[in-house]
Amino acid sequence: MTVYDYAWDRPTGAELTAAGAEGVIRYLSHDPTKDLTAAELADLTAHGIPVALVWETTTQRALDGRQAGVSDAHDALAKRRALNLPDTMPVYFAVDFDITQQQAGASCVNGYLSGARDTMGRGHNGESLAGVYGGWTMMDAAHMYGHYYLWQTDAWSGGREHDMIDLYQDGGTTSISGHTADTNQIISSNWGQNTYQHTPAPVWPGRYIHTGDTGEDVRTWQTRMGQRGWTLTADGIYGPISTKVCKLFQTEKGLQVDGIVGPITWNATWTAPITP
Repeated sequence: MTVYDYAWDRPTGAELTAAGAEGVIRYLSHDPTKDLTAAELADLTAHGIPVALVWETTTQRALDGRQAGVSDAHDALAKRRALNLPDTMPVYFAVDFDITQQQAGASCVNGYLSGARDTMGRGHNGESLAGVYGGWTMMDAAHMYGHYYLWQTDAWSGGREHDMIDLYQDGGTTSISGHTADTNQIISSNWGQNTYQHTPAPVWPGRYIHTGDTGEDVRTWQTRMGQRGWTLTADGIYGPISTKVCKLFQTEKGLQVDGIVGPITWNATWTAPITP
């Protein structure tokens, strides 16, 4: 499924619908001529087009330090609020250049992106609302340091697609009724769009589920894993197949791989992006 991102070229909701758009990603910035407007949002909403948000000022803003990230996040929050968008809606912060591994890590640890992350707050399931846009190196660092919403561009990625992304900007462009837009592929059902309905995780049952355990909590976990696309029987028996599926899931999501359903694995079963 394809979503489009664009700045000053603004196709209408009707034009996007005719083009088969599954959604759009629109800007917040210090340039009002580039930003998503209330009238534009109303038009997109009327045509059933989901919207995600990206913040960008200058290309290499991610090198300007923690206070810059705090300041930009406050401005992004104010603009999101002015559009009456949900306070649990994330904003992607653009890292629109070929950042080095060292620069990316520094930005996440005590620099720009850490400031944005600490200011934006958390979503329904405790996830950081400071998403990140950038190449593979930036995606890897952002995932490592707790950024939940990841939008990768093919630029500076060397043909690699990171395992944990939610959106992939594939390098394509298209014309929508004369308006130029970049094309993006949806990887996760939750890519930061304003229409996403969060499914909260049930309360952790309070015990670590090991091989050989039985019960309704086991059946609940198995049922949810089946909904995520894993092949196992929801019989309430945590046998070898359930343990194997758990380990594969933990590996996929970068969790501790022990085959045990503890509170982190339990929560991720409901909240982590679903990998196609």
